[in-house]
Amino acid sequence: MKSIELREKHNRLYDLYSELLPLKKKSYFADYYINDYSICEIAEKRAVTRQFVSLMLNGAVKSLTQFEKKLQLYSKSEDLKKKIDLILETVGKMKIDGAAKKELTDLLIGLDDKI
Repeated sequence: MKSIELREKHNRLYDLYSELLPLKKKSYFADYYINDYSICEIAEKRAVTRQFVSLMLNGAVKSLTQFEKKLQLYSKSEDLKKKIDLILETVGKMKIDGAAKKELTDLLIGLDDKI
């Protein structure tokens, strides 16, 4: 997985499971992945070593990954998105009234945005 894709996945896991993380891991994760601070900046800001920051980040990612392994909210939402895309593709090919097609498409897109 590319680093950008991996970062996006970590952010999505954080969105789903952040409330399950201990506060300390949560704040380190947020500084690095959401606030876009470097490891050096976090270390300076918190007066800790870069190694400690890395350990906290790795621990947060490991916890998020374990939550996903058990609860599978991310993988289920990704599966749902793929099914919605398939339905949208099928609706696009259907020969139905333009207004009805638009209404159905809008409904599916709205559902996809909520996932």
